[in-house]
Amino acid sequence: EGTPRLPFGGFVRDLRRVELSMRLRRKRILAALRDDEIAPTVTAFPLMGCPDTTDPPSPPGGPASESEYCSDAMINPHPRFGTLTENIRRRRGEKVNIKVPLFIDKH
Repeated sequence: EGTPRLPFGGFVRDLRRVELSMRLRRKRILAALRDDEIAPTVTAFPLMGCPDTTDPPSPPGGPASESEYCSDAMINPHPRFGTLTENIRRRRGEKVNIKVPLFIDKH
């Protein structure tokens, strides 16, 4: 995850700036890797919510998320992200429900 130095605007030209920024970040990441390493692009944190997901292991919950599944140690250490997580929970008046209903096929 990255945060731009300056916010992007709402114009088409700004979308091009986002793409260029992403390409530059990817180039920098690949330059830091050894020949036998890769940097896969993933849309979700692998094994999120499973025991011992963090290293060192940390229990679920914390003052920001109060999560039953994920530790606050998984949140980006910049104060902005913990505060954002806590504010979302407070505005909702409850914890974010990440449970997906189980669909049972009857056929």
